[in-house]
Amino acid sequence: MEPNIEEVSLEEKYQLEETCQRFLQQKKNLLFSDLMKAVERVGFEVRHKGSSHQIAKHPTYQLGPPYYDTLNFQESKGTAKKYQVEQFVDFVRNAQPKKGKYE
Repeated sequence: MEPNIEEVSLEEKYQLEETCQRFLQQKKNLLFSDLMKAVERVGFEVRHKGSSHQIAKHPTYQLGPPYYDTLNFQESKGTAKKYQVEQFVDFVRNAQPKKGKYE
């Protein structure tokens, strides 16, 4: 029996198992550009490009409770910040489809 599409994680939907594992292994030296490509690949809408922070909001998935759909990213000497890599992987693995406005 196939899983309900509404129950599929972003990790499964975009076949990111290997990518998530690699990101966690390289989180201290992961290129910021690689992280941001993955962020956009899973459907995040990135705002504030060009400033020191890039804010990414997912239109159809959220994580919680408390529920949130927005992640903050900041480049540090060409690499992604370790805790932000961890937050992204956690979101990709555990976020659920939105059923309404933060239900």
